[in-house]
Amino acid sequence: MPDEAEKHRKVVISQLAKNDAKIVEEQNWGRRELAYNIKGEKSGYYSLVFFEADSEKINTFRDELKVLPKGVKVLRFLFNKTTESNFSQTRNMKGEFDMPKEFESRLKSAPVVKTSTEEVFEEEPANLDN
Repeated sequence: MPDEAEKHRKVVISQLAKNDAKIVEEQNWGRRELAYNIKGEKSGYYSLVFFEADSEKINTFRDELKVLPKGVKVLRFLFNKTTESNFSQTRNMKGEFDMPKEFESRLKSAPVVKTSTEEVFEEEPANLDN
């Protein structure tokens, strides 16, 4: 992960710590193409962070992600509550998954919708009108 994107990731991690979150694991998936343009961007740096926190603190953290320091840009973020078995499965995927064969033909003609627990970092000033 380039230095600038790493700085942005560290700001987000420090915000989690500020809200008493316990970081369980971090995965940096590197720069990837986005499924669709977000705020004019075609790619971004993906990072997956597993953490434990109180629900009130998560709401505070979500609000803080919308007003990060100048120059730190998070294009999208998603919080998912998970079970221990789902955590084990997700942490081993490393951003990749195998599509069951019966779904491949359906998806070729369907619009693409991508979901995961991710933060997408870019190296430009924030404009967080989410």
